[in-house]
Amino acid sequence: MRKKQISLFSYFILLLFTSCISSYHAIQPSFSQYSESENKETGGLVITPGNEDILTSNKVFQRKALKKGIKLIAVKIENHSSEPVKLDYENFEVFNDFELVKLLTPNQVCSKIGYNMIGRSAIFALCVAGSFQIGMVTTGLINLYSPFLYSSPFSLYYLIRSAVSNEQFKTDLESFGFGNRLIEPGETIYGIFAFKADKVGELLIRLKQ
Repeated sequence: MRKKQISLFSYFILLLFTSCISSYHAIQPSFSQYSESENKETGGLVITPGNEDILTSNKVFQRKALKKGIKLIAVKIENHSSEPVKLDYENFEVFNDFELVKLLTPNQVCSKIGYNMIGRSAIFALCVAGSFQIGMVTTGLINLYSPFLYSSPFSLYYLIRSAVSNEQFKTDLESFGFGNRLIEPGETIYGIFAFKADKVGELLIRLKQ
């Protein structure tokens, strides 16, 4: 009876833990607030940085970005020239408080602040392995009193949900990134710049000459 109580207790603890995993919310840089006083024209383009954190709705990613010193900024770019302009990360110079910063690619951002899939996979593997054990002996049979047995479905859910969030986050960063992107005359596009910095100060974004 006591073993059953321990199993049920573990079941509800893991249920509570997994229910606290935040759902991923799509990033929408077009919804950010832009100050017209921050407009900077460069090479026929008017570039305006957003003035709010685009990770506000994704607290887990936001906390990890804060811990790792990674800033994600929404950017609005308008093409006022008569020619299409090809954009790429290497075409921009970004100054944060007059200090040149290096832009991070979507892959670099995800690897630094995405969910740790190795750790989550290890938790799931531990739960599955523990379901077939009694004490320290592997029986090859499922132990109905093992707390790991009841934890396995939730650890799998935790693993899958983390992987999906990572993929959605990467997709958003790629969609709003500036890798080989073309802006036509008169067009306005929205994107995301990511870089390492202790804080976001006065931003100057320009095309390289």
